[in-house]
Amino acid sequence: MISVALVLAAILWPAQLALNNPWQWAILVGPAIFVAVAAVLVMAGSTRLRMPQSLVLFTLVWLALAAVSAFWVGHPRVLQVYGALLLVFYLVAALAAASSDRLRLVRLLIIGVVVGGLALMAVSLLVEPFSLRRYQGLFNNPNSMGWFTAGLLHLVLGALYGNRLGFSRQGRRVLIIVLLLAAIFLLASNSRAALGSVMATGGVLGLLLWSESVHLRRGLVGRRGLRKLLLALVMMLAAVLLAWNAGLLIEIVEKFTETQHRGDLTQGRLDAWLASLRHWTWFGHGPDYAAAIGRVDMTTGHSTWISHLSRYGLVNALFFMAFLGYAAWWAWRAARRGSHPAAVVLLAVVIGFSTNATFETGTSTPGMWLTVILFAICLQGLGGKDQWVSSDRRGAG
Repeated sequence: MISVALVLAAILWPAQLALNNPWQWAILVGPAIFVAVAAVLVMAGSTRLRMPQSLVLFTLVWLALAAVSAFWVGHPRVLQVYGALLLVFYLVAALAAASSDRLRLVRLLIIGVVVGGLALMAVSLLVEPFSLRRYQGLFNNPNSMGWFTAGLLHLVLGALYGNRLGFSRQGRRVLIIVLLLAAIFLLASNSRAALGSVMATGGVLGLLLWSESVHLRRGLVGRRGLRKLLLALVMMLAAVLLAWNAGLLIEIVEKFTETQHRGDLTQGRLDAWLASLRHWTWFGHGPDYAAAIGRVDMTTGHSTWISHLSRYGLVNALFFMAFLGYAAWWAWRAARRGSHPAAVVLLAVVIGFSTNATFETGTSTPGMWLTVILFAICLQGLGGKDQWVSSDRRGAG
């Protein structure tokens, strides 16, 4: 499909590459190309968007406030960031609305992302010999490798959950291979924030499985779902033991120990957060916020939410978080009700990104773009079979 190729080539693959600082230009150029080409495709066709009116109003108000912020600080960056996010959101929705099989659209996107991930892991091995100590591969630091591999894990965990998207046996094998390889590379990066994001994603999916299996108010217990939950816990424990025996966890434990001995477990993050919180404004300080909050040549940001607070102000930061929060809430409800098979993938991606973003700075990451793209597609329904219902609501996942 043209729309899938466009999204992968212009947004998702560049976002993976842009985790390496010298290549951040890719995610600046990519969305611009996507917007230009997608706008032509949308105008050439006739599509009818399905979008909640409240969400449309919300985004219009958000854009207006971003414009106020740009005028306030005398720099257009805030409007560029949020404007690009929302333009991509609505254009993807329009392209998805014209598709007759949106589940296939999601499956192709997932396969495209994981294939791109496999390629980058292979190139990493050519650039730098593999090691278990802060491995960065082709990226400029180990935390970027953590962002990258954790993003793959969030996506694959959601895709494998109950196979709601209907991947073939061969497709599931590819996903499992990527899951194992990404887990190894993630542990080798020793990124604590990335590892925590995967644990948070797994926890939310476990909670989803529990909520689908146990209905205390009605006194119902889905034995099949409980067996799956128990099996998942056993597999997780076995994976932890295997990783420990293979030495994959030793460096992460040592990293915690080193920072604790230095008396700075957060590695300067807490001081940076407190400085931003003390100097908050309604509409931000702009890109050069370090001088405004007294952190020149010191640690700044180290949290996407804190970075947005300092750069774009409290108002815009709250709107950004509310947008992602709404996507997570929508995905949770749809996954629980079985009203959309791609909802669980969206849920895994947005939870994973939000957790990692709490401890690392990175807006234009694969996780954020995947959240925007998957949410836009999900809101358009399924195309011809909008009343999809899970084949086993009791068994769950």
